[in-house]
Amino acid sequence: MNAIKWFGESWGAPINEQAQRVGTPIDQNCIACTKPIYWGDQGFVVAYLGIGAERSGEVVYHKDCFFKDIGISHD
Repeated sequence: MNAIKWFGESWGAPINEQAQRVGTPIDQNCIACTKPIYWGDQGFVVAYLGIGAERSGEVVYHKDCFFKDIGISHD
């Protein structure tokens, strides 16, 4: 499993060339804002190691939610 993948249209960042592009995870909820991913959204699929009863696997983020969670501001 790759630690991070991306979906949607490329935004010209190095990750768009280095990481695996995957299909848009339609109707899955962003782990940060809890809103669903829609067609046309850009974002990330990230490896997740669950704690306790939570399952390991992958979580999805909208691009802007991911950047906000790691402290990158677009303002």
